[in-house]
Amino acid sequence: MKIQYILILLLSAVATMADDAFQQGIAAYENSEYAAANSAFETALEANETAAAHHNRALALYQEGKPGQAAWHLERALLLEPMNESYHYKLGALRQQLGLNTAPPEWYALASRALSQQGWIILLGIAFWSTLAALWLPSASGYQANLPIKVVRAIGLLGLLAACTALYLNRQLPSKGIVLSETPATLHAAPAAAAPQTGLARPGERGQQIDQYGDYIQIKTEGGSRGWIRTEHYRLILAHSESLFSTTATNTPL
Repeated sequence: MKIQYILILLLSAVATMADDAFQQGIAAYENSEYAAANSAFETALEANETAAAHHNRALALYQEGKPGQAAWHLERALLLEPMNESYHYKLGALRQQLGLNTAPPEWYALASRALSQQGWIILLGIAFWSTLAALWLPSASGYQANLPIKVVRAIGLLGLLAACTALYLNRQLPSKGIVLSETPATLHAAPAAAAPQTGLARPGERGQQIDQYGDYIQIKTEGGSRGWIRTEHYRLILAHSESLFSTTATNTPL
């Protein structure tokens, strides 16, 4: 009981620290102290990651003249709250300013984030066994399938399709990232500064990681360029050690 009590106190202290830092960030931002706001929101994120803190830090970074990093934080906020229209609008406006494609994500891409990866796996299991039972029971009992059985089959098949599609789309997510540099970053034919240039990656541009070697990451950008970029100029939206998850924000964004 003592350990549980201590754990509750620690979690409460962390939540309080995150909320205090978040409020400090808002106050600093409203006073046009953008560097202080950025630092406060960073502290809030370290204590408790929320979509609102990512969103607010993106605004502070943008005001500091760092649109590439701002784009990453907005993308991360949308990973946590994929249906937030305000975040979509602000990311679209930022990408338009950076000369990037502003088309919103396809509806099925957003729908694939409605559940966590574990949630989709559970749905897949339920849909599979429900469909199997609805197919096997009538034949095993020698009766013709009635309307309720047919409805269960249809729902099960739809669940299977939705879960398989979502799991496939989510499997691609860990390799996707954002170009962080504030000026176009050079892509090289090999992981070396002396290697020939193969193209440029624009600030805030989306990319897909292909490989990594030393201080370089091989990516393919949304514009079709392919090459090796330095690690400090590119950041994955979902860290390698993470699983896709759903988070409910506890803060109110600016």
